[in-house]
Amino acid sequence: MKILHLVNTVSRPNGIVNVVVDLSTTQVAEGDDVVVASAGGYYQDLLEASGVRCESIAVGDRTPQGLIRSVQQTRRLVRTFQPDVIHAHTVTAVLVARLLFMGVPVVATVHNEWQKSSSLMRFTNRVVGVSDAVTKAMIARGVPADRMRTVCNGTVGSPREPEELVPEELRHPAVVFVGALTLLKGIDVLIEAFADVHQRLPEARLYLVGNNDLPVTDDFLQSLGVDDVVHIMGLQDPFPYYASADLFVLPSRAEAAGLALLEAMSLGVPAIGSRVGGMADFLDDQGGGLTFPSEDAQALADLIVRCLTDEDLNADLRRRSLEVAQQHTVQILAHQYREVYAELLR
Repeated sequence: MKILHLVNTVSRPNGIVNVVVDLSTTQVAEGDDVVVASAGGYYQDLLEASGVRCESIAVGDRTPQGLIRSVQQTRRLVRTFQPDVIHAHTVTAVLVARLLFMGVPVVATVHNEWQKSSSLMRFTNRVVGVSDAVTKAMIARGVPADRMRTVCNGTVGSPREPEELVPEELRHPAVVFVGALTLLKGIDVLIEAFADVHQRLPEARLYLVGNNDLPVTDDFLQSLGVDDVVHIMGLQDPFPYYASADLFVLPSRAEAAGLALLEAMSLGVPAIGSRVGGMADFLDDQGGGLTFPSEDAQALADLIVRCLTDEDLNADLRRRSLEVAQQHTVQILAHQYREVYAELLR
């Protein structure tokens, strides 16, 4: 099968990009002919080394001139590559694909349902939610149910994981968060909760791995008395941190699926997530971990302390994390998307 993926960039850190990398490389490994069109970025070398052809198109440029240029470049690419299906991963990519008027079926994946503009993804042949929660939300927003499908993110077997995984040297017990340090990710709730954790477990440490977009300042940490126990690590490869973590926490206010959560679980890390979006699918519905009400810092603090002090619970959570993660491999991801493509081609 010939598959053309359209995405804004292949840079990190970006959950959408991670899915595109995992999916496209697995598709090539299974015999498909795959092109990723984007503005390029960090993962381009990995894609090309895996046999994915990369084309430079600034798909994410929403200016009128940029959109016209992207459509023209993509039209030329479609004429030469002749894909069986176009897979769009962002709203702008959907606009580019629909303006081609070339008769190629288009699949759109909704990675960030909370964005109002994601409603535009209905103008495709199939719309895929990355969790049951996203699929239900998109149907509620007017996407016909017969055009919606659910394909949960899968990360086990990802080529993004280092071949030789060396755990980061952390002080223990170590709580790890991976993602942009933003209000959307609930980073303020996590730090407030950890101030309480610090009073009860002074030896505990919190490691924040990702861009400090808020930003979280030293003054803010000092005001809560956690400047010595909360460590802002910046953008780094998260896998060594997962490998060393005693607990992973994702306290988002909105989360379509929580790819970082699944990555941590794939290494057997006990996981806590807020009860929003697709995280409940992994943690509550599939039994992979613990959840708390979003915004409730006290409830989160209580769970963190419980997980770090109850050895039986910690061991049980490690087992459950691995069991759930093994249901979400990159091979399963690719096979489920192949079924969506095959529906259209039939």
